[in-house]
Amino acid sequence: MRVAVVLPRGCGFRPDRANSMETVVRTLAAHARSQSAVTLICDADQATAPDPRLLTVPPGLGGRARNRRIKALLETLQPDVVEYHQQLKSASDLAAEGPPATYVLYRHTRIKPPRHPLDAWRYGRRLARFDRLVFVSEAAGQEFAADYPALADRVSVVCNPIAVEAWRADPADKEKLILFCGRAMADKGLDLFCIALARTLDAHPDWRGALVLGDWERHQAWADPYLGLLDRFGDRVEILKSAPLEAVRAVTRRAAIAATPSRVRGPGPDRSGGPRRRLRPGLVRSWGLA
Repeated sequence: MRVAVVLPRGCGFRPDRANSMETVVRTLAAHARSQSAVTLICDADQATAPDPRLLTVPPGLGGRARNRRIKALLETLQPDVVEYHQQLKSASDLAAEGPPATYVLYRHTRIKPPRHPLDAWRYGRRLARFDRLVFVSEAAGQEFAADYPALADRVSVVCNPIAVEAWRADPADKEKLILFCGRAMADKGLDLFCIALARTLDAHPDWRGALVLGDWERHQAWADPYLGLLDRFGDRVEILKSAPLEAVRAVTRRAAIAATPSRVRGPGPDRSGGPRRRLRPGLVRSWGLA
């Protein structure tokens, strides 16, 4: 069985800059039964490590232009399965226009619930083009099934594979270090962590802190004031911004305490920051989605 794995725009598959999504793809691809049966498609990057399974498209293309390039590659490859990661609209357009295959959308965050009947129709139409919808947590899969009951039988859950040994260290070698690891945003509880860390470091002068912050450029304006609470501790607090994966592993192995907090259940934020809104069942049925 031939499988084409398509990464979203902006993914160059560089080992030194791998994000969590690319790491999942790399890990799963490494354990494929037949390496020659898997082809990875991503944006071209001069620093991409040579990989015989890798095909690239020019970086910076718009959604339609990029899909045309990917479609041409798929028509040559003729895969049995196309696994598109994360981007719903581009993936859905490709599923509608690409060569015959089993199309899978692999989501690393939630699919937001419809806000009104037009939303339900638009998203339901895009999602219906996939033969299988893969989520990385039971919570995300269950919420999607409740929001789009007509597609509930297409849901699968594949929890993120983690090579645990690479993150472990001898407890005797641990430092008195409290680590925050996550995106620099409110949903990850960075604000509360900074407040709590400041109080803890005041009370325990022999301890230090470390913050590994993802998506820094995107969230800097919000996060900066909270990091400012830690300025007075100087080199007792180390901050890594959008760091490469190996740097994240290294600081994790040193930390005696690691926090990966979240204000939301499962992967991905609710845009509203409050309870998830769902359409009334009658409205969903009237739009042919249940």
